[in-house]
Amino acid sequence: MEQILYHFVQYWQSVASYFAFDIALLSQTDMIIRLILQACLLACSAFFSSSETALFSLSRLDLQQLRRERNPSSETIHELLDQPRRLIISILTGNELVNIASAVNMATIVVMLYEPEKAFVINMLIMIPLLLLLGEVTPKTMAVANPVRYSTRIVAKPLWLWIRLITPVQWAVRGIADRITTLVVGETKTADNILQVDEFLTLVEQVSEEGVLDATERALIHNLLAANETEIVEVMTPRTKMAFLNVDMDVPEMIEKFIAIEHPRVP
Repeated sequence: MEQILYHFVQYWQSVASYFAFDIALLSQTDMIIRLILQACLLACSAFFSSSETALFSLSRLDLQQLRRERNPSSETIHELLDQPRRLIISILTGNELVNIASAVNMATIVVMLYEPEKAFVINMLIMIPLLLLLGEVTPKTMAVANPVRYSTRIVAKPLWLWIRLITPVQWAVRGIADRITTLVVGETKTADNILQVDEFLTLVEQVSEEGVLDATERALIHNLLAANETEIVEVMTPRTKMAFLNVDMDVPEMIEKFIAIEHPRVP
């Protein structure tokens, strides 16, 4: 047991010595500037990653609600989503640029702290978790949890300005991407805008509360949509299990049989 503990301590001491660096280097002006820059680049990466998730998580009902409420960011969000390809290209371009800049900046920081032989490995060990957690998973999770608030308060205006800023780059990237797409899959087709069932039901509830639909009409719509998932055996009786009355029966016997069947109508 003592030998195992000894090897365990030795292992972690070697790991600590491998990652050890001169803390005084962190107080240098150039290092401070690069650390601040790194934090800004990671924040930009998180912004672009979460922007895509937030905007494309908005339902049609969310967009209609924003417009009815006259939200200041409503028209900007509609303008962004009206051209989804332009939006995706702009977001991905920004995300790739800041991720590359972040990786290069972090590599410079690591080289300043460690020997060149260690720098490559340590840079990967630092950047992969940073980009994955701070640049992708965490911001996307936050955005999908509340896409409306995230889109209106954080995303809309800055992303609109970014798209305007990189318009020439966006045109070039889109032109190249369109040619490649045409060569691989042929001419692109525009998908029809289809209202999802849950969105339609939510819309029905809203207009019912406003008095546009009465209770009977609301129930009829719900039953009509539910019928699509109902199997025929749930609403109809197989012929072999149907109850019949013989026309040759006398009236008392027919009445007794009818009462026993417990159906409102009997063939």
